[in-house]
Amino acid sequence: MPKPFIRKKIRGVAILTVLISITLMMAIVTELSTRETVYYKLALNERDALQAEALAQSGANFAQLLLMVQEPLQNFLTNLGKVGAKLPAYTIWELMPIDSFLLQGITEGSFLPDFSPNKSAQNADNKNKKSENIQETPKVPLVGPYVAPQGGYGGFAGHFSTIIEDEEKKISLRKWTESELSFPRRKLIADMIFRLLNKPENAKLFDGSLGDNKNVTPAQLVGNIYDWMSKDDQAVDVSAPPEQWGRNLVGDKRSIYLNTPGIQPKKAMMDSLAELRLVHGMTDALYKLLAKHLTIYGESDKINILSASDEIMGSVFYMCTKNRESSRFQQPGFLEELLASWIKKKNEADQAISLDALKEHLVQHGVEVDEEECKHIAGTESKTFTVKSTATVGSVTKTLLMRLRSAGGITTIYQYQYL
Repeated sequence: MPKPFIRKKIRGVAILTVLISITLMMAIVTELSTRETVYYKLALNERDALQAEALAQSGANFAQLLLMVQEPLQNFLTNLGKVGAKLPAYTIWELMPIDSFLLQGITEGSFLPDFSPNKSAQNADNKNKKSENIQETPKVPLVGPYVAPQGGYGGFAGHFSTIIEDEEKKISLRKWTESELSFPRRKLIADMIFRLLNKPENAKLFDGSLGDNKNVTPAQLVGNIYDWMSKDDQAVDVSAPPEQWGRNLVGDKRSIYLNTPGIQPKKAMMDSLAELRLVHGMTDALYKLLAKHLTIYGESDKINILSASDEIMGSVFYMCTKNRESSRFQQPGFLEELLASWIKKKNEADQAISLDALKEHLVQHGVEVDEEECKHIAGTESKTFTVKSTATVGSVTKTLLMRLRSAGGITTIYQYQYL
């Protein structure tokens, strides 16, 4: 009897051993398969990332090329405006969007420029077509000799788009506290920032209703921004007249930071506009507002009226006015009427956009122009730009950010960074 029992026991152990072995082998095979799949997808992402970086750089390079020739092209565009041509934008970098689909259309000969002022519906259609084209883009072989993609330029996998923003359309802080800038000019910049902050719709940013107010007024916040960069140990007197603004000082400006350990005024130019968050009295809402209209990169303290936003143009109109406190700007709704009329003239090409046109527009609305002030505050040139080029290949998106100066055919890059 014992012998058959032993044989059955041995046979059971053998079956169990086989099952365990098969299970282990399946686990190992599954692990290897999963690992290789992950490695494969990582390799694909690395490939797509490399291609996306190259595409983003292509868009940035094309932007540099456009900016190198923007000065003569801008003159040509201005002349078009003078003869009554209706244009959707008055700067080259806004008139010609840079993306792979546009460039492909140019090389194929299918691109037809549309200079109509209102192109929103058409742009929406084009965007939908572009989305369809992304899915239909043929793949380029990854091995073997180079083969031109089907369809020529733009037939590659992925797409890119590039945005150019001129820094001269914003209020520049770059020279605000420097000795080379006269005190009246410093007051001019302070007044423009104050105008942005002191609008009726921004009153809630200072009344504590948002819960993060630090008991500062718009004028005090302007002074705090100046004090953050100013080399003086004393705070600026924000109530000083133009001839003394920046010279008249009151109190130790470091005292307001006593309750914020580790933070002291920088007493130098900002390295990033994000430093505004460290300024006493600054809140997230105020920073969001100012970040759209201030720059530390603008080379000129003049505003480019060809591309300035409506908010900035409102400040430009006001600063170009004599006797501001008694002018028509004190009438409710006058500024809105002035801006609406200016935008209408731009869209309908009733006049070329220039400094003379700006002054004429003010005169037509019963405003006495301060010629000297207006000459210092408004212009039609831009030399410093921010270029943001975004490319997508597969599931990978790469964004290249550049800040550069382009003038006289010479380009100088200040910042070159993949985000």
